[in-house]
Amino acid sequence: MRRFQNVAPERRSAILDAGAAEIAEHGLGGASINRVIAAAGLSKSSFYHYFEGKDDLYGAVTQRALDQLLAAMVPPSLPTNTDEYWLMWEGIYSGFLRRQLADPVLAALNWSAIQSRADGTPHPALDILAGQMRQWLSAMIAQGQALGAVRTDLPQDLLLDATFGMLEGGDRWFASHWDDMAEDKVDPAAARIVRLLRDLTQPRGDTK
Repeated sequence: MRRFQNVAPERRSAILDAGAAEIAEHGLGGASINRVIAAAGLSKSSFYHYFEGKDDLYGAVTQRALDQLLAAMVPPSLPTNTDEYWLMWEGIYSGFLRRQLADPVLAALNWSAIQSRADGTPHPALDILAGQMRQWLSAMIAQGQALGAVRTDLPQDLLLDATFGMLEGGDRWFASHWDDMAEDKVDPAAARIVRLLRDLTQPRGDTK
């Protein structure tokens, strides 16, 4: 992978595009390294110079997919109060959905990864990405707590686990209903998810 990072960005993107398209269409189990090599215009020796094998390629492809999704979820500005915090969350989730509507390959990769975790057969690369998402979510929770938008009466690890589990549940639902998603449904869907998140995490009157 370190060798692959030294490849010119345009060439690196072309190789990952070929890998992403192959895995999105055939799944990791059915993906063919030979088809990736042909689509990317690589020699077999070059492929194995960059990657140890298909699992290594999958790690690179899914990491880029997560990076693309996170980039689409960056808010235009930081919130300064509770209302802005929850509006920020709606914008984040809308961006998450719209980015995938715009890129069917990215959507297929993401939803198949979520389904793999739901089936209890995640790839080691997905465990790494889940850890990164938990770090991101932990920072989001801390930001909300600083604004008074997120409860502080629970142990932090319990709050993180509960919130992460709720969002994963939403992802599983979207994965199984993605064919019904359309542009005009994005904002209402995001609002519903954020209402669930807010119900779970907003401060309660009795914090004892």
